[in-house]
Amino acid sequence: MNIANSGRVGINVTSASGLLHVQSASSGASVNSSGDEIIAENSANAGISILSGNSNQGQLIFGDDGDNNVGRLQYDHSNNSMQFIVNANERARIDASGNLLLGATSVQGGTANTLQIADGSSARLLLQ
Repeated sequence: MNIANSGRVGINVTSASGLLHVQSASSGASVNSSGDEIIAENSANAGISILSGNSNQGQLIFGDDGDNNVGRLQYDHSNNSMQFIVNANERARIDASGNLLLGATSVQGGTANTLQIADGSSARLLLQ
């Protein structure tokens, strides 16, 4: 581990490319300056794990000085769905059956659909 005078921390890397740089192996790629606060790097697949309880949620949260969670990508383990929250409201969901719901949080009409688009009231387009 290397902690530079600039405050950058490198794990398994001698010169960190961001504030926190964790490297399994060099990818050869350069870091975009708009996303250099946390870097996970590997020469093969790379990833970041968000682990939470069986009936809880894992979240990637986007905030600003007016709203600390105005945007979120959220996985709900209690019903195995992925929600997309934009402007503090759920705008899209993929449920456990693979249904893509836009403007709705559950399948309507008593039948499972591949794609359901709603305008927030009663108008719906259902495609199977």
